[in-house]
Amino acid sequence: MKNLITLFVILFVVSSCKKEDFEIINLNNNKIILLGHGGMGIGSTYPMNSFESIIKCLSLGADGTEIDVQMTKDSVLVAFHDNDLSNNTNMKGLINSLNWSEIKGTYYQSTPYLNYS
Repeated sequence: MKNLITLFVILFVVSSCKKEDFEIINLNNNKIILLGHGGMGIGSTYPMNSFESIIKCLSLGADGTEIDVQMTKDSVLVAFHDNDLSNNTNMKGLINSLNWSEIKGTYYQSTPYLNYS
């Protein structure tokens, strides 16, 4: 009886292990590409959306990167991930409610990004 159960288990495992073929259908000529998130992503030694993060991402062979762009109250484009500046910087408020002159001196207050503004 034990041998019969072992045989069924082996047949089940072998029959369930099939390579599935699938077709890629996308707007990128059916190719998959590698993109960085805000450059190197949240775990990087560089802040997301910074020049250094984007360059590092591309130098490692990524096909590209997405960045987060927001517009200030006076229509200046700013690359910053969070809506609220309060989480990581010396400023408070939403980017879209502030003028560029109010946020241009903003800097990070958290390690390891203390040298970035």
